[in-house]
Amino acid sequence: MKRSIIHVLDIKASTDTVFNAIATIPGLRGWWTSTITGTPDPGGIIQFRFGEVFRPDMKVLMSDRSTIRWECVAGEKDWAGSTFRFSWDETAGMIRLTFVQEYSNFIADEKYGRFNFNWGYYLYSLKKYCETGIGLPFK
Repeated sequence: MKRSIIHVLDIKASTDTVFNAIATIPGLRGWWTSTITGTPDPGGIIQFRFGEVFRPDMKVLMSDRSTIRWECVAGEKDWAGSTFRFSWDETAGMIRLTFVQEYSNFIADEKYGRFNFNWGYYLYSLKKYCETGIGLPFK
């Protein structure tokens, strides 16, 4: 059975702030992990490093002012071929962000639960980063 992770959150920030937090290397370093290299433009590859423990490489499939999509192309077998979508719109003076990870491979319950929990933490970090300028990235 293939799985998806979905999170929806409201962020008190501008569209530009949210876009820059997800679509730029300095922005991603502010909330996900401080060790990132690569090219965040469509067609580019971004290398995310969480020490020696977790090392996904993401190909940027799409990056515009309301949606960013990645595909994991190397580094983590559990995520291989999985896609990631951050999409947002303005609702009642806030940004409503929807995050979706669609697994391309089977993943066991325990790993799925860990990844889902970790995404909750890092999306909270994204919210804090966009609202205050200080996130909680992996260091």
